[in-house]
Amino acid sequence: MVKIVRENKKFYLQVFYPTDEKKFLGKILTFSDVKEKIDVFCTHIKKPHVHFFIKEQGYPINNELLKQLKTAGIKYVMIPEKGKNGFNCYLAKMKDYFSKAAVINEDKAEAQRVIPLRELHPLDRIPEHKLKQELWN
Repeated sequence: MVKIVRENKKFYLQVFYPTDEKKFLGKILTFSDVKEKIDVFCTHIKKPHVHFFIKEQGYPINNELLKQLKTAGIKYVMIPEKGKNGFNCYLAKMKDYFSKAAVINEDKAEAQRVIPLRELHPLDRIPEHKLKQELWN
């Protein structure tokens, strides 16, 4: 059995059986735009060889987590990745996860939604070291 646990701005996947452990899923970060402050959910840094879902060409996100983020008023999801091609970040609109994402239901995994990376907006000015620091503070 699993559930999503929120601790302030951080979210965890709580796995009760067999290990009773928490897996870090990501954190809500606040960015200052010219006009306003924007809260963005940033996933943990993805490793393509571990997390990339080849069939749908993207990084799946837990369906229950997406529902909680939507309820919290989050409008964007940022997905950082660190692989052979260096460090990259992608931005997705929350509404797209509920309107055009593929739903994945695989054995031994919770329901997830995925949008292909080619449909996400690449972010090119996010320094890896600063993002890591923000995620773990």
